[in-house]
Amino acid sequence: MKRLLYPLLIVVCAGLVACGTSETQAPIEDRSVTSVPTRAPAGPGYYTVMKGDTLYRISKAHNQNMSDLVAWNNLNNANEINEGQVLRVAPPGAEGTAPVQTASVSEGDRDVQPIAETKSEPSAEKQAYSESAVAGAAAATGASREAGGIVWGWPASGKVLRGFSEGQSKGIDIEGTKGQKVLAAADGRVIYSGTMNGYGNLVIIKHNDDLLSAYAHNNSNTVAQGSAVTRGQQVAEMGSSGTDSVKLHFEVRRQGKPVDPLGYLPKQ
Repeated sequence: MKRLLYPLLIVVCAGLVACGTSETQAPIEDRSVTSVPTRAPAGPGYYTVMKGDTLYRISKAHNQNMSDLVAWNNLNNANEINEGQVLRVAPPGAEGTAPVQTASVSEGDRDVQPIAETKSEPSAEKQAYSESAVAGAAAATGASREAGGIVWGWPASGKVLRGFSEGQSKGIDIEGTKGQKVLAAADGRVIYSGTMNGYGNLVIIKHNDDLLSAYAHNNSNTVAQGSAVTRGQQVAEMGSSGTDSVKLHFEVRRQGKPVDPLGYLPKQ
């Protein structure tokens, strides 16, 4: 009897082992290569923000001014960009040029937001500029003028030392004294208040989706980023930070492109 049961027991056990093996066997998995999710590259003229990126570093990596990136991307806060955000890093209409690489910026700086479509609104009237016309003129800070749908006033009183010139001067320089009040040229919101190479202490005010103004070389900024300001409100004290003499460097940018501030400010 034992001789009959023993072979049968072996067959039964072998069957159980085989069944158990077929049910619990795991598929072979190659763990030597880690799967890394990929992000679709941004198109020419755009950049995808990566972890650790800042707008300042992105602007430097693409040879652009940070204020331009703020305007091109309709940003409300220059310090708030998010990983995965796509930013325009080339002027509107320049997408057909050589593609911008999406390689990581040193120590990270990336973020992009959709940009408002270019509007066909006519630019403000451009005033003729000459050294003789403005050298002795004092800015009338109490006067106002409507241009681009915004009421403008002079940001400081003083002689215009240097006028706007495409490719050379992106704004105008206004003479003054250290500590003199620098005023918001129009109502808006402060989207940047800090220090930038070439501009010293800088305040940037966004007036609408198209226009922003910049106030550079301040001795100190008197408004915080995110603050709402009104025309004529003090935003800084005049100084010489980032330059060799006391003055206010004032810029107006329309859809990211520097335009002549004298085409927006009240006539002197």
